[in-house]
Amino acid sequence: MRSRTPISGIPLTSQCWPRRSGSSGGELPAGLRQLLLESNGIIGQTSVDTVWAIEQIVEQNLYFRSDGSFARLYMPFDALLFFGDNGGGDQFAFV
Repeated sequence: MRSRTPISGIPLTSQCWPRRSGSSGGELPAGLRQLLLESNGIIGQTSVDTVWAIEQIVEQNLYFRSDGSFARLYMPFDALLFFGDNGGGDQFAFV
C-alpha cells in the first residue's frame, strides 16, 4: 500500500547553495530557501513534486522565461518564481 505521507528530499548543504541558486534569476524567499536547505523539495501525497528540488526550480524558471511560445500565449513570467506544481498543469509561484 502506498504511503499517503509527503516525502522530503535530501537536504541541501549551505556550501552547495550559492552555485545552484544563482542561476534561478534572483534570491529565493527566505521560507522557500529554508525548506530547500532542510529537504530540497517535497513529493506530495499523490507522488507529485509539490515543491521542486532546487535543480528543477532553476530549470523550469529558465525554461518559462526563454520559451517564445509562452511569451505569445501568456503574460511575461519574469516577475514570478515558480517552485512547484499540483500535477495537473497548475504551477505554484511567488510574485
